[in-house]
Amino acid sequence: MYGVRTRVDEESAVFQDRSVLGTFLDNHDNPRFLNLRNDYTILKNNLAYVIFSEGIPIIYYGTEQGFNGGNDPANREDLWRSKYSNSTDLYQFIRTLAQYRKGLPDAYFEATQVERYCDDQFFAFTRDQLLTATTNTGASQSVRRTITFHPYHEGQVLVNILNAGDRITVQGGKFDIVMDQGLPKVYYPVSAVPYVPRQ
Repeated sequence: MYGVRTRVDEESAVFQDRSVLGTFLDNHDNPRFLNLRNDYTILKNNLAYVIFSEGIPIIYYGTEQGFNGGNDPANREDLWRSKYSNSTDLYQFIRTLAQYRKGLPDAYFEATQVERYCDDQFFAFTRDQLLTATTNTGASQSVRRTITFHPYHEGQVLVNILNAGDRITVQGGKFDIVMDQGLPKVYYPVSAVPYVPRQ
């Protein structure tokens, strides 16, 4: 995950305002992510990063359908063949994250991205009070990391917007994040949650 850190550092050195840059995973010029790495769990981690990192998130059509086309023109699949399904797992995942982002306060959009933890398998960052934790391990592994560098106060409770039952409490100035089956986590203080996350 050090590549993410390097990319952020490179962009920060060149661009005065990273929030105006487009962030994307798939596009019409390159093979789709799932063509290169057929792993929905890792795709979800990447999508969480795209949607909540500093920049303008761009989701290429068909990602929500699990399209996996290779080089152009194979990466320009016919969307109508999917019947525009809004019930796929990826569609629902992207929808949940996008709706949540839309409800965040102005402070989030004005905040810069701050790295909170980085190693070979794990990358976590905050923007304002939102903490996004990602991993590259895939569904076959769980990851646990202790976060000691964060903006939260002692005793503050954070809830995962993807699972309301997943709550962590800051104790002794730190907290653990456990990435079950490699899925990303997006935490926000319970006292400030813009809407109730799904169960």
